[in-house]
Amino acid sequence: TEVTSTHVRVVSTDKDRNSGYDECGMIPYTHCIWATGAESHPLSRDLHHQCGLSITERGWIEVNQHLQSISHPNIFAAGDCCEIVFPSEDDTEKKKSPPKAGVYAVRSGPILIENLTRQLGLGNCNNLVTYNPQEDFLKLIMCGDGTALGFRFGIPLYGTW
Repeated sequence: TEVTSTHVRVVSTDKDRNSGYDECGMIPYTHCIWATGAESHPLSRDLHHQCGLSITERGWIEVNQHLQSISHPNIFAAGDCCEIVFPSEDDTEKKKSPPKAGVYAVRSGPILIENLTRQLGLGNCNNLVTYNPQEDFLKLIMCGDGTALGFRFGIPLYGTW
């Protein structure tokens, strides 16, 4: 059974409570894979309403390839709180912002620091550094028994961790 877009109150290993679906919404399971998605910070929506900060439908701050807000040039954002709006060479295909994964936040950090420094006048503010996210990254799920599942370059991986 797949359950999506719902609130979970408790996950129990109690065999009696886990024996069947009932009117309380309990679902039996043998294995539970708990996958949560990223969510925007309420501050981005507040700033959107208060001063017109450009955000996506889901509340991510819209930034250019320099991690600079597309609506407020003195605001910068990186990592899971933003969505990169790439310039389109033509209107047929637009490059997508990278997924919400820690590797992108970590790799954008040095670019963010450099561009903040330049914007504050401590460097060349007319020449902001462009962030070019990598195309792919290693995805790992620990199985809890000392092994892990992985995926990279279209290749599934499995082994001890």
